[in-house]
Amino acid sequence: MLSDQNGKQHTTDDLKKYLRLLDAEAEGADWKEIASLLLEFDVTADPDIARQIYMDELYAAHELAEDGYLRFMLKSGRG
Repeated sequence: MLSDQNGKQHTTDDLKKYLRLLDAEAEGADWKEIASLLLEFDVTADPDIARQIYMDELYAAHELAEDGYLRFMLKSGRG
């Protein structure tokens, strides 16, 4: 587990999801496709909530990419 700047705990599955989110963003994928496929959210049910969840997850991905991933790798003995 890895804690971010706000103390939220993240698992290795979270890290994999965040890396996939960052890759999809870098490739220019549509946020609806990302929310549907990676976050498994029905974007047609409530597009506003889906968009907010996508933005929150993407923010967390950027936050960990900038700070937490290195700490995670060092803590796990992989860095």
